[in-house]
Amino acid sequence: MGKGKSMLTYPWLTVYQTMKCGDISYFEQSILSEGLPTEIQLPSELNQEKIVIKKDLIISLSNEAKEVIRLVLNSPIEILETFQTPKYKTISKQKIKDHLTTNGWPPRRIEKVFTELKTFTMDLEST
Repeated sequence: MGKGKSMLTYPWLTVYQTMKCGDISYFEQSILSEGLPTEIQLPSELNQEKIVIKKDLIISLSNEAKEVIRLVLNSPIEILETFQTPKYKTISKQKIKDHLTTNGWPPRRIEKVFTELKTFTMDLEST
């Protein structure tokens, strides 16, 4: 990428997308003297506004909500198995709550986090 005036020739959203997501494909038909691509193609199914909204939703989550998400996504299989229901082998919200309670989280804090996560998932689905 160029600096100064050449950087200003790209729309701000394209620059943002390139720096943050990397979801932009460059097709160089001819090269400018500075080596910049002359054409940028955005995939049609990609809605830039929705991507920014989803990122803002993620950023706005509380640290406790992010910790619960990390617990589910990054835990070793041994811990994840303790969250599963015996019959269907799916992750149980109640078992996660029980785990948090045994690790010293107060019930009011747990309920607040799960309410936040419910709102978060509903907002993600609506965008």
